[in-house]
Amino acid sequence: MSPLRVLVIDNSIFYRLELADKLLEHLPKGSLMETASDPIHAKEKRMVFRPNVIVVNFMLAAFKMEGKAYLPQLVQNSNVPVIVFGNVEVGRGPALRDGAADYLVKPTEPGQMDIFYRVFAKAIETVGKKSRRAVEAAPSAEQSPVSAPQNKVVARGTWSPKSAPAADKPIGHTASRLPERPKVTDLHMPPSSHAVQKTSLSRMPQPSPQQHIKLIAIGSSTGGTEALSTVLKDLNPPLPGIVIVQHIPPMFSKLFAARLDEECKLHVKEAEDGDIVKPNCVYIAPGSFHMTISRNGGAMKLTCKTGPRVHGCCPSVDVLFKTVAEQIGDEALGVILTGMGRDGADGLLMMKQKGSPTLGQDKDSSVVYGMPRAAWEAGAVDQQFPLQDMASAITRKARD
Repeated sequence: MSPLRVLVIDNSIFYRLELADKLLEHLPKGSLMETASDPIHAKEKRMVFRPNVIVVNFMLAAFKMEGKAYLPQLVQNSNVPVIVFGNVEVGRGPALRDGAADYLVKPTEPGQMDIFYRVFAKAIETVGKKSRRAVEAAPSAEQSPVSAPQNKVVARGTWSPKSAPAADKPIGHTASRLPERPKVTDLHMPPSSHAVQKTSLSRMPQPSPQQHIKLIAIGSSTGGTEALSTVLKDLNPPLPGIVIVQHIPPMFSKLFAARLDEECKLHVKEAEDGDIVKPNCVYIAPGSFHMTISRNGGAMKLTCKTGPRVHGCCPSVDVLFKTVAEQIGDEALGVILTGMGRDGADGLLMMKQKGSPTLGQDKDSSVVYGMPRAAWEAGAVDQQFPLQDMASAITRKARD
């Protein structure tokens, strides 16, 4: 059997990495395994990794996107076999009706797991033979389309849970990879017991009143979900409030914010119209709503409203950045991360012209060096940093 490329979609970082490792023990030599934490993450990984087979947790497969279950959309858009696994047998019928190539029930007894993984791997091989994109040989690290720093590839024999580094260290294949971040939950799932233990907001250390920066504004697009996860996970209080525009569909912004809230020490939420920005809190613009900010004395208030697309986007980074420049002036820090197009370049330039310090992600660590490049070439960026250094750069500037 030829090597396979398998994408595992599961909301728990601990189980999806265990599943990837165990399956690789039983798949043909040279097979590659990529993992994703949610439908947003999976879409980016599918486009770059080009799997032969996709494996998805039944709870995520049943997640509703714009009123429709995720599984049939995944089957249609990926054009490769999709295997669903779940905790209950009753999921088999709905999964198969929605286009799954197979459905496997995860056993409840630990002693049955080895058999489960062998059967699972055999099912992947069986449906993989029918995949039109089955490869004849595993690509080398140089040939593999997964070359962007954001994408971690687990190769047979190179990773195991016992030898895996801590979650904030790069892990993976022969090239340096950024880690996957702890988990994303489905909106209907209970919180994970592995979520970051956070101090209550009222007990967090607060920024000094003399601190110059009162607000951090961040914009991102393609590759931004994992870039933001990387940056925000490494930020620690005390910090000013953070407002973010990530180009993201409706509904997913709330899912994304819930994911980040579980993995970060800061509090993260989907922004709501009328929110007052507080220190140590992160506000993510809701999908299909522009987010702006106004200032009344010391209070900074968010407004989230629909409106015409800017640079083809809603929410738009430029819309946020321009109001930050007008309302907050030199007391704001502007950051632009990976993304396609030029959204955010004009707004970041306005922020710089008002005296704001500005940072941009560098070319080598960007999944798409479009938005950071446009901002850099416009003269809107003071300094560029690799993604892994961005949290430190933000902290230094915010605490000056």
